[in-house]
Amino acid sequence: MLYDSGIGVARDRAMAAEWYKKAATLGMARAAYALGLMHEAGDGVSPDRDQALRYFRQALTGGITAARAHLAALGEPAESGRRDKAAAGDMGHDGGATFDRAQELLLRRTPEAAREAAALLRQAADKGELLAAYNLAYCYDKGIGLQADRQQAYVWYGRAATSPTMTVQRAALAGMLAIARKLDAAELAAAKAALATFGPSR
Repeated sequence: MLYDSGIGVARDRAMAAEWYKKAATLGMARAAYALGLMHEAGDGVSPDRDQALRYFRQALTGGITAARAHLAALGEPAESGRRDKAAAGDMGHDGGATFDRAQELLLRRTPEAAREAAALLRQAADKGELLAAYNLAYCYDKGIGLQADRQQAYVWYGRAATSPTMTVQRAALAGMLAIARKLDAAELAAAKAALATFGPSR
């Protein structure tokens, strides 16, 4: 993660990927999730759908529920996995139930289910549930269950980036950066202004 973020060393995504791979081989689900994100985006490694699927599957098995949405977006249904205990801190009791229901709907891979899932994620995100905010941003980013909207994706990734959970925070920041590259100056300014209207996440 130090190589990934450039903290204490020069930022080197390729080197980060090497160490994430070592950690994933040892069974660390968060490292597998990071590798899935890198292979999905071609960030620091070559874009590789098969590798992304492999690492997202490992991450989900290890309890990183955010991997479900990525598996669905890549065209592969995800099996149920236990909740990441650390990420569970981003979800209240009621929000957790809503989030789990949304995840189940996403796995059905139908337009109707995807729309209902997006609506449930919005409900949870509006209540300050940061894991739901990340998944809602991903839905806006990829057009899953609602019309793709990069500015809305930026806003909800920004909300999720306030998470105390490193997995959620890191993925959200990466999402914000990727979208910022695709927005023109006026669109980015509007997205930042919309994000600034939110109060504290809790």
